Amino acid sequence: MHLKFRNVNEAFDFILKGVTDGSIPTIDSGSRNGDVVQIPEVLTITYLRPWERVLFNSGRDCNPFFHLYEAMWMLAGREDVASLEYFNSQMAQYSDDGKVFNGAYGNRWRNWKVPRWTQGHNMSDPDLLYWEGIDQLEVIAKNLTRDNNSRREVLEMWSVHSDLLRNRSSKDVCCNLVVTFQIVDAFGAKKLDMSVFNRSNDTIWGLLGANVVHFSFLHEWMASMCGVKMGLYNQISVNAHFYADKFTPEKWIGDTTPDLYLDALPINLTPLIEDKNQWERDVLTFCENPYNSDNPELPFTRSLSKKLLYDEPFFTKVAIPACKAFHAHKNRKYEDAFRFASTIESTDWQFVCTEWLMKRERWYKERIRKSGNPYAKLSQQDQ
Repeated sequence: MHLKFRNVNEAFDFILKGVTDGSIPTIDSGSRNGDVVQIPEVLTITYLRPWERVLFNSGRDCNPFFHLYEAMWMLAGREDVASLEYFNSQMAQYSDDGKVFNGAYGNRWRNWKVPRWTQGHNMSDPDLLYWEGIDQLEVIAKNLTRDNNSRREVLEMWSVHSDLLRNRSSKDVCCNLVVTFQIVDAFGAKKLDMSVFNRSNDTIWGLLGANVVHFSFLHEWMASMCGVKMGLYNQISVNAHFYADKFTPEKWIGDTTPDLYLDALPINLTPLIEDKNQWERDVLTFCENPYNSDNPELPFTRSLSKKLLYDEPFFTKVAIPACKAFHAHKNRKYEDAFRFASTIESTDWQFVCTEWLMKRERWYKERIRKSGNPYAKLSQQDQ
């Protein structure tokens, strides 16, 4: 089944309606995490405007702060649990040791381990073997820049050692397997098409949730590195499914308004990448210090003598104010949270971040009203 959409908002509404009214056939199936409603055909979704990556669905209630930070966390090549857990308290349960993730996509993108042997020695001697990290994104970008017609640029995520041989023992094996990149001529302009291949996709939280944010940012990063515009984003899912106990389409269908991408509103959207070296440097710095602050009370922040300066406008205009707003939410300082959110210059991110904060402030005030305790522990929903 191949479906084409302008953006994730169109995809979300169409697929949910289709599954609900039967125009998209489904079967009941089981999984290691419980019963699922599965689309039996291989599902291919093509996004015509992949930079329109934010889902406007109040009922679905995505955590935009987590999606935004995790996308940058991946591009920085990280694998640590601590920083992600700050934005989503449930993340640690997917780690085998509570410290790193076995299947961290970004770490495999930027630090893919390949075997090397000590030069001049017997290559069959395992004692002389060592592992070298390869930045796949850099290699692919260089190859495509040298040869715009290359069809051999494949980004690998699935690992025989870490996934196939551990798929009964690890909590975290890769769902997304490989990504292919091709530069095409589209109406006289060179654009980068990207295709993501997935073995098994939770449609609500993965395919139409976090994945579209993460991979569209990867798409944008690679297009910038190659010096071309973003083209089509294809997502191929072998097993697209919905968890039966969490499948509540009545809460989600028709709740994608207002769709800021379809309304004639002034939106400062990506691509904001202006210089690939700046972006590379700034994304690494941002993931160490997402608040641009020398305040030692902020989590995973290095001790700095002065505030960090960013060259890439995406961080100063979108990512940093969003993280400051989230930190204020964690400390229940909602006046500050809304003030920081109002400075997010991309209208799409500003809208969803503000809406998400409004819900949390409302739940927090209601909990205080019922319990009388302003220091009540946050629920997972609130975090």
